[in-house]
Amino acid sequence: MTQAETTNTTSRRRFLGAAAVAALAGAPAVVEAAAPNDPTFDLILQHRRAAITYEDLVADYCRRERILVDEGIGLYPYTSVALPAGQPIVVYNHERIDTLACLSEPQRRKAHADLDAALNRYTEVMGDAEDAMRVADAAAFEVLGQLLTAPTSIAGVRALVGYLAQEVDPVMLRTNDQIETLLFSIQDALGREVEA
Repeated sequence: MTQAETTNTTSRRRFLGAAAVAALAGAPAVVEAAAPNDPTFDLILQHRRAAITYEDLVADYCRRERILVDEGIGLYPYTSVALPAGQPIVVYNHERIDTLACLSEPQRRKAHADLDAALNRYTEVMGDAEDAMRVADAAAFEVLGQLLTAPTSIAGVRALVGYLAQEVDPVMLRTNDQIETLLFSIQDALGREVEA
């Protein structure tokens, strides 16, 4: 009998991260005047704006996808071709149409025209929505990275942890060692306060 491996155990890292958030997030929000030289407060505002921009672009992207689905084009432009025996085949690119030797020349021309129409409509509806969404996502992550290394005071740590606990999608903190970065930033800020 084999022993099952559990994947939902609490790691030391996760426990320490949760403890830090719990300890500091309960503290009242600190006004910017409490630490005028701490860049955390400005970065929180920058990240909030970047996150809102990203969320708006995601909503727009989803709206555009819904248009394509409602029109029957789908999320990947295609056309269907009936083979000689009558069974349909779905094709997503012109090269595939050209490899179907069983198609007559009029069928091939129609398949190319239908696929072009689907591709054109897809481009018309989607535009640069996906690229814009990726750029906004990267910008939000960049500001988050700056934000996690920014606190220079206890007030900044409190503001940061409160912001992260209340407004930041936890998934963003689980990538690229973000929790570890946060813990080191807290440690550094606490060390500076003790030395001062």
